[in-house]
Amino acid sequence: MRTNKHITNSFSGGGRLGFMLLMVLMFAGATNSNAQREGERDSVKNGLGIVRRMKDTVPRPDTLIYSWRYARNSFVKLYAEFDTTLLSIQLPEDYKRKWSGFTYLGNVGTAVKNSSFFEQREVNTHWRIRYFYPYLRTHEKHIFYNTKSPFTQLHYVSAGQNWQYFTFEHTQNVNNNVNLGLSYEIYNSEGYVIFQNTKNRNFSLWTDVNYNRYKAQGSLNFNEINVLENGGIRSDYLLSDTSARLQEINIKLTDASNEYRYLNVALDHQLKLFPFRKDSVKTKGIWLSHHFSFDKMQHLYEDVNDVYQDPVTQESFNFYDNTFNGGRSNDTISFIDYKNRFSLSYQAGKNNNIYFGPFLEQHQIKVTNLYRDTLFTYNNDTTYRTLSVGGQFTYKKPEGYTIDIQGYYHPFTDYEQENHYFSTNLVRYQPIGFDTLYMHFQFTHEERKADYLYRQYYSNHFKWRNNFRDEQEQKLFFNLRLIKSRLNIEVTANLLDNFIYFDENMEPKQHINNILVVGGKIAKQFTWWNHFNLEVNLLGQYSATDIIDIPELTAKGTFYYHRLINVKSTGGKFTLYAGVTTWMYTKYYAPAYAPATAQFYLQRDRLIGNYPLIDIFVGGRIKRFLLFARMEHANSGMRGTSYYSAYEYPMRPRNLRFGVSWNFYN
Repeated sequence: MRTNKHITNSFSGGGRLGFMLLMVLMFAGATNSNAQREGERDSVKNGLGIVRRMKDTVPRPDTLIYSWRYARNSFVKLYAEFDTTLLSIQLPEDYKRKWSGFTYLGNVGTAVKNSSFFEQREVNTHWRIRYFYPYLRTHEKHIFYNTKSPFTQLHYVSAGQNWQYFTFEHTQNVNNNVNLGLSYEIYNSEGYVIFQNTKNRNFSLWTDVNYNRYKAQGSLNFNEINVLENGGIRSDYLLSDTSARLQEINIKLTDASNEYRYLNVALDHQLKLFPFRKDSVKTKGIWLSHHFSFDKMQHLYEDVNDVYQDPVTQESFNFYDNTFNGGRSNDTISFIDYKNRFSLSYQAGKNNNIYFGPFLEQHQIKVTNLYRDTLFTYNNDTTYRTLSVGGQFTYKKPEGYTIDIQGYYHPFTDYEQENHYFSTNLVRYQPIGFDTLYMHFQFTHEERKADYLYRQYYSNHFKWRNNFRDEQEQKLFFNLRLIKSRLNIEVTANLLDNFIYFDENMEPKQHINNILVVGGKIAKQFTWWNHFNLEVNLLGQYSATDIIDIPELTAKGTFYYHRLINVKSTGGKFTLYAGVTTWMYTKYYAPAYAPATAQFYLQRDRLIGNYPLIDIFVGGRIKRFLLFARMEHANSGMRGTSYYSAYEYPMRPRNLRFGVSWNFYN
């Protein structure tokens, strides 16, 4: 297996892993077991979880911890289920656990694209790193917790070909009002097709503060991604030849790599400046709120030679249409983004809280595009600043609903002049018999300038200057959940104007006419006779244009059996489970991938789909410790050597994973 100086093994020996586990255990044991139980204070009324007032001897997950996330630039809590059952840890890849379907390059840590067009649009990172979003820790993705006891999770998964995953996550309440947390995560794999090694890791710190006069949510996130890029396989007949091993199949790029360093810092906090009381019924006050975020992305793409020769026809091909410098590619992009938002809001009410007021947002972006040629060096440092004004209105009714309305406008002569944004969120929790109904309605309208690098970019393989129009997008979203019944229904419609995409030439283009994309998703969990379980996730979506290629139907299902076994000789209990997971989507023109820009782009050569991907798993759980094995792509070999996961990227064949997971409540 070929290696690269940028890619090294994350686990160089058992000593390092053993030391790491020892430090984690020491940290978990040293946490404050007498922390105040904020969950007892919040109880069921927030609709975010179910919390008992008495701590169990052997705690059930839903009695100790519940979680939420925040709406963008807001303290409105949105439902976010936190899995403490350990069953989903068999799939450490975030996209396999949470997405209905996906297109990826056949190896963990490589670029991956969500099959849901609507969830693609929710990714709020720079487009140069968006297809590595599942491996990133960012503030907007963070789940915040309220836990009775300090809570720690450890996961370790290993498979063939030096495939390893490790994560450590800890959270605890410092007192009634403050929660802290940290996490560390590693993906490491040599890949199955040659020259596709990955080494991704991230580290996060976060906090959630909730006092009567001060509230805050903040996080600090370090991300590092290192990927060797092979450009896909050279010839289709090699994939259909059952005598060929995937490790022996020649690939298009033999010395190319993408490296990312991504730092994300964010803090939302608000302080009540002037509390005053008008009467015994209503309490009013003036709040000063501040949002700060800092994003720094550094991206380096390198390759030595993009020319390859077909081993049978002896024809020579170039992976890219253009190579301006015949020598080594060394393309560097740096993106730095500062944002500050200040707002004043007036609060009225004791039982029904109302917040409203104006805000001012300052935004500064610096883009550095460095390209070294044999004849010249192109170094473009561009900094632009924007200033917008807006307002926000929030109405909270305890044990009822929340309405949040916000918008902004750019009235000044700057890069975003006349751009605007408007959003409405309606969140409601409603008890229905033994269950709780969660409803979330959202409408957004946005007009934005095309990113600077969409307009002007130089590299060894791509040079473009585009005069793109402003993009416009309207979105309607409705989410309905029955929390205890585990039923989730989503309906979404997006109307886009001047949509930017990557065409068959791997370059950005703009579609001038309107595009309507509609879809819906339904997910349900069933249980029969306390032992048989079925989890179903169906996604349907439709677009009338051929520049948005999405599978019309995507299905994911997991069926498993579990049973609690009493061990008479020891008096202990052991939970055994076994099952199968299947993904499938209808045929469509799955995208191709350009390593030099780390972007998926349109192709019209091959339809991909109508192929089930089947995993079989078995595991055992003792209290909060889980041991499992999982056979991935168990149906590999039924249709040739393997099958495609993206254009010219075969799926990883049958492979066996082993893993352990451990929860600590102390």
